[in-house]
Amino acid sequence: MERVNLDEMEEYSEEYPVAKIVYDSEVMRIVLFCLNEGQEIPIHVSTSEVMLHVLKGRGSLVTDKEEVKAGPGTIVTYAREEPHGMKAEEKMVILATIAPRP
Repeated sequence: MERVNLDEMEEYSEEYPVAKIVYDSEVMRIVLFCLNEGQEIPIHVSTSEVMLHVLKGRGSLVTDKEEVKAGPGTIVTYAREEPHGMKAEEKMVILATIAPRP
């Protein structure tokens, strides 16, 4: 068993979103994203399925065709090769589960 305190991992940069690997195995990767107000992760694709879970803050989870307003508790899933990204309206913390591991 591994124990992780996400609050202790939270970190922000004025220049760019911060991404920290929380867990990494042969079958999945979990990443903590911390974005300052106005920062974004541009739309991109993955060969894996992706689940984004907003832990703190507000913003949007996006595809190339849709934008979902999101706040704490919002979970959005993306299929393999589905374009996705995120935009922060205020400081935002997102936990991403990526499987299978890229």
